[in-house]
Amino acid sequence: MRSAFVNLCLFIYIMSPSQVGINTSNPEATLDIRQSNFVLDDIFSIKDSQGNQIFTIKNDGRVQTKGVNNSPLLFDLRGGEEGDVLAVGNTTLSYEDAGEGVIKYEIDSNKYYLSTDSAWKEINLKPLRVLVSARPQEGITIENDLTKKFINWKILSDDYQSMDLTSGYFKAPHSGNYAFYLNITFQKSMVNANTYFETSFLTSDDKKIKCFDTYAVSSTNYPTIQCSGSFLLDQDETFHVEIFQNTGYSQTIIQEYSFFSIVEL
Repeated sequence: MRSAFVNLCLFIYIMSPSQVGINTSNPEATLDIRQSNFVLDDIFSIKDSQGNQIFTIKNDGRVQTKGVNNSPLLFDLRGGEEGDVLAVGNTTLSYEDAGEGVIKYEIDSNKYYLSTDSAWKEINLKPLRVLVSARPQEGITIENDLTKKFINWKILSDDYQSMDLTSGYFKAPHSGNYAFYLNITFQKSMVNANTYFETSFLTSDDKKIKCFDTYAVSSTNYPTIQCSGSFLLDQDETFHVEIFQNTGYSQTIIQEYSFFSIVEL
């Protein structure tokens, strides 16, 4: 009933063929809409044939598109519809004329710029650097005179989900230089003289980095291996870890003292 009453009280004034006023007898534009004395949430509303809201201007100036309900933002496109995006174009305005806080897109350079109080400054859209930290699973054993490919990692951090938990491979989310560091400590064990651990990092295009930890005399201790290096990888290129040992005994990893990290440089 309230809506019907408001519609009856709507005052439209046509001042001339070129000016129309709604709720004002003195339009100051081609179409001049003023808020009436009746307090409504919406000052302007467009609906489709099914009565669904398409475009709304709220009483306080907020603009909302289809599917958006009571957003606190001044302009909100997030209605869950295909094409809910905002297109940004270019301008020849100087940063002074544009004013601070304006975004433009230069097609030729494929770059975005933000106007400040001193210049158009490029917006750096480089993705976040990759950081992976992981530990080998507890209880992994490397048998004597055999090579073990590491596939079971306990992931501590991996924002890009770049470590494949099934294969144990790291896949580069984008092209770049990736540094790695591996430290593994084994349970207390015998180690024969003139033996070694060989740690290999192997990429999908046959690049390889190897590290050797050698033992000149026999001893009983906590064998430890360390290996570090870096690869220049293309996007989606992979690498993985393999360890060989011939100490004469099986060697079992202590998880809490072992660590693997990958950082994009």
